[in-house]
Parts: sequence; structure tokens; C-alpha cells
Amino acid sequence: MASYTKKELKEMSTERLIGILIINSDSETKSTRQLEEKVFKELSDRKVIDYDAMKVEYERIGMW
Repeated sequence: MASYTKKELKEMSTERLIGILIINSDSETKSTRQLEEKVFKELSDRKVIDYDAMKVEYERIGMW
């Protein structure tokens, strides 16, 4: 699985970040979860999603 720095994520388009989430959605490894968290935070910084609300929902369904 690919690994990205915070700077690389900041430089990516929103569409590419969402694509990373979709591509990795079936994987449940620790590194995938860490990447998802970084992507969610970047999307939250861009005001695309509400990170805190997303995390609460993921915790509710046992995926965080």
C-alpha cells in the first residue's frame, strides 16, 4: 500500500483523496486505517467533510 506525507496529501486534488478512500475501503490493515485518518483530516481541513462527525460515526459502527 502507498504511503503519503502530509505535504503530498495537501498537494493532491480532493477527487484524488476521495479516490484513495474508495480504493482502500476494503482493506482493514493498520496502515490503511492510518492513511484513511490522514486523508479524512486533510478533507476536513478543506471543509469537504466534518472529521469529528465522521470519526463518531465510524466509532459507532465499530470501524475506528
